[in-house]
Amino acid sequence: MRKLIVSSEKCIGCRACSLACPEDYIKIEEAESEISVEFPPGCDMQCTKCVDICPTHALTLTNDTPEKKSVKLWFEMAECEACGRFFAPKMMLKYIIRRLEDTGLADEKIAWLMLCPTCRHSISH
Repeated sequence: MRKLIVSSEKCIGCRACSLACPEDYIKIEEAESEISVEFPPGCDMQCTKCVDICPTHALTLTNDTPEKKSVKLWFEMAECEACGRFFAPKMMLKYIIRRLEDTGLADEKIAWLMLCPTCRHSISH
């Protein structure tokens, strides 16, 4: 079993790691205004899919003995600017906005990014 190290400073709650994990070791819980990501203390899989897919490099797998406790991080959800529905972790949206600003695309994309999928769909049709 390998130890899974999670950086709470880097994790943005995007859920990519939980989607990539073939064994569903990384658990997601959603409430109306927040989401939690629970990471196991270790992993017995030989893959590195969760580490590889993480956009912020928040995960590391080592050959050290895992801790006994899992790590659970909570993230506040953003509200859609059109309908008020909670739809995405604020930290994830901030990360995307910073990346867009780095490429010079932020001005035209931020308003669209702050809408839930339903409102985005209604605007584009």
